[in-house]
Amino acid sequence: MLKRFEPISVGRIQWEFEAWRSARLAANLVLVVGNYVFSQSSTDHIAATPARFTFVLSHKDDAWQILHHHSSAAPD
Repeated sequence: MLKRFEPISVGRIQWEFEAWRSARLAANLVLVVGNYVFSQSSTDHIAATPARFTFVLSHKDDAWQILHHHSSAAPD
């Protein structure tokens, strides 16, 4: 089962996972829902957007693969 999410950075974009819960759907299938902060930086500004997310992950060949992902900005 998943124990943690590391922050993800791609160029000037970063996802910081805050809170999440998971539920095993099958032996190699997990549903994960939670909150993260999506940040994008420019030379003089960082824009951070709190968001909710849903992942369906499959464990195959000793790695987790994303089968489905959805996120939307968290309500104010």
